[in-house]
Amino acid sequence: MEEYTYFDEYQHRKFILAELKEAEKEALDPNTKWYTSEDVHTEILS
Repeated sequence: MEEYTYFDEYQHRKFILAELKEAEKEALDPNTKWYTSEDVHTEILS
């Protein structure tokens, strides 16, 4: 059973790394629109 736990943890880390790579690629895109925390807060409360 323990080997499934290690495999699950491995799969999870692999997924997180893939998501971080995609986020980094999007962040470096010059067309990415950035929002301030105030903008996000205002949007959530409206």
